[in-house]
Amino acid sequence: MPPYLQQFELLGALPDWAAYLIVAALIGWTLCMFGVVAGKAGRSPVWGLAFVVPYVGLPLLWWWALGRWPVRAPRS
Repeated sequence: MPPYLQQFELLGALPDWAAYLIVAALIGWTLCMFGVVAGKAGRSPVWGLAFVVPYVGLPLLWWWALGRWPVRAPRS
């Protein structure tokens, strides 16, 4: 595996459309995975959007981990 900085050089060597496609795929993967985890934890999967914003995901993860478990949805 190349060093960390060389990985970004490889991304810069790609055509623009390919670099945007890779970044969009990574963001989509992040949304899906954190949405699944949030859904299994009893929270709305929309909370996965918070993990895309820098510096928001880690405090949110701590809040979830130290909060009350399991979260139950209100009965309708």
